[in-house]
Amino acid sequence: MSVQLDTVGTLIVNDGEEVETIGVPLMEAAVLGLSASLTADADTRSGLRVSVNVEAQALVDFLNHRKGAWEPIVEPWRVRVGVDALIAPEKTSAPTKIGVKVVGVDQLEFTATEAGAVATAAAALALLYGVKASS
Repeated sequence: MSVQLDTVGTLIVNDGEEVETIGVPLMEAAVLGLSASLTADADTRSGLRVSVNVEAQALVDFLNHRKGAWEPIVEPWRVRVGVDALIAPEKTSAPTKIGVKVVGVDQLEFTATEAGAVATAAAALALLYGVKASS
């Protein structure tokens, strides 16, 4: 089985109580060009062997309110993830084995700025506690 998606994204906004800040974007993340495949083979002796392979491009941006522009935190990064699992039959004492491999096709680049750190903290607080970080 395989799946392909063009774009999957999320936008984190300040949903605070102050009228002037309601709905102000803090951060956005996207996965572009996602392709995934799943294969499974059952064997009565060795168990169920499952493989999942995913490739996509990921990016994270924040809204710099001082500049009024989106700025990158994670530059567009192409990544491949592979998961192989061997699920042993219930009647055997063999353990279940899972292996995960993450390979960056491109170099992973972070952009660290004070404004990015403040936006990241505000987004984390908004997600965890539903409150806006004071700046």
